[in-house]
Amino acid sequence: MDNLKDVAQALALNVKENREKKGLSLSQLAKLAGIGKSTLSVLEAGNGNPNIETIWALATALQVPFGQLINEKDSKVMSVKKGDGVSVVTQSKNMQADLLVSRPLRSGFDVFEISLSKNAEILSEAHKAGTNEVVIVTEGEMTTGSIDAPIHLKAGDTAFFSASSAHLYRTHDQDAKAIVIMDYE
Repeated sequence: MDNLKDVAQALALNVKENREKKGLSLSQLAKLAGIGKSTLSVLEAGNGNPNIETIWALATALQVPFGQLINEKDSKVMSVKKGDGVSVVTQSKNMQADLLVSRPLRSGFDVFEISLSKNAEILSEAHKAGTNEVVIVTEGEMTTGSIDAPIHLKAGDTAFFSASSAHLYRTHDQDAKAIVIMDYE
C-alpha cells in the first residue's frame, strides 16, 4: 500500500464487509469492540486515523486476523521495504507496530516489527481463541507474555505464548524492538 489513505480505504471496506458477513449492525459491532458508533461510522467511511488498539478491538470483535482488516483485497503477495509497511501506534504513543507480512485467510499469520519506548507498558486484550504469539526481541529487553506468567527477554531471546488471554509488553530503562508473529488457527 502506498500511503495512509490506502490503509484507511482498505480498513473501511474490510470492516464493513466482515461486519455485514456476520450480520452485525454498526451499533452491535461498536459495542462488541468497545468503541463509539460514530468512530466506527467514520472508519467505515474511509476517514479517521485509528490506532492499534482500535484495529485490534475490531479484529477481535469480528474474529478475524488483524491483517485481514488492513490489507487490500487483491494483495496475494506482499513485499515490504523497511519503513514502507503499514504502521500503527498505540493510544499512549509508547508502541509502534509495523505490519511486515500478512497471510490473514484460513489459518493465517501476521508479522509485525514493534518498537516500544522505555518504561512502556502495553496491556493487550485477549485475541480470538486459538491465537498464539511468537515474540523475538531484536533490541533491548522486554517482559512479555500472559499477565499471569510474564517472561523477561533480552535481545536474541524468543517467547511463544497463547494470545487468547490478556497479555502484556513491558520495557524497563531502555527502548526495545521485537518481531511479533501472530499465528491464527
